[in-house]
Amino acid sequence: IAVTAVAVRGRRLLDDLTEDEACLLRYIVEIFVRGAVPTEALFATVDSSAFKSDLDDYVTEPILVENVRVVSGLVPFPFAPPSAPPPLEELVTLDVVCSGFEELANRRRLVGRVPLSVSSVRAFVASALPSGVSRRDIAVTAVAVRGRRLLDDLTEDEACLLRYIVEIFVRGAVPTEALFATVDSSAFKSDLDDYVTEPILVENVRVVSGLVPFPFAPPSAPPPLEELVTLDVVCSGFEELANRRRLVGRVPLSVSSVRAFVASALPSGVSRRDIAVTAVA
Repeated sequence: IAVTAVAVRGRRLLDDLTEDEACLLRYIVEIFVRGAVPTEALFATVDSSAFKSDLDDYVTEPILVENVRVVSGLVPFPFAPPSAPPPLEELVTLDVVCSGFEELANRRRLVGRVPLSVSSVRAFVASALPSGVSRRDIAVTAVAVRGRRLLDDLTEDEACLLRYIVEIFVRGAVPTEALFATVDSSAFKSDLDDYVTEPILVENVRVVSGLVPFPFAPPSAPPPLEELVTLDVVCSGFEELANRRRLVGRVPLSVSSVRAFVASALPSGVSRRDIAVTAVA
């Protein structure tokens, strides 16, 4: 049972309330349906005339019970189930790196080759893979080697200082084994070396599991909801307050007193921790 107190008519919530100020709050009671007691039985209990009159007799202030209803609410911590792990999928990955600068001057004289870059590596990989692999399932990222920063506008020499990480997501009809065999073959490596200007090596060909990137990741599961019975407790007026404060055996209206009464009035089988009371302005 959770009880929250909020101020009526926009008054601020005070930590230390006087008796009069306590009567200016609205006490929202939430009873989470978690045990063996069904929703219908909880609703019938708190909506009964006996519950309302007994609560009015229990506290000093004259009160009304309003807005008794059944709603769906977010499961609060610690009752919410743990979040599902992020979705993973299989991918074939490899690294493309320059093999050295010794041949670079001579290779730049060759006609028909393209400079090493993210786009050229991606274009070659897309053309070399078996039919059925979508180009959108190929990702190429350039990262700095030996701690050098990645530049937006790279010179030819600087482009050769980067490591090009290729990720091929296994999503279509082509199996992992066929993709791995293609990119790990001597023909793939030599053809890529012939395609770009810079001398390159293909390294670290492997199969790994990776997070599914946007927009391919499935939508997040909606937050868990559970059924609860809720009601509001408010003061019905100040006219009777002076006389009622002379009565013996009643307790002041507060979050704790509302929660204590609700816990005692509900059917056996409802845990006190499933009752929340909030006092709001």
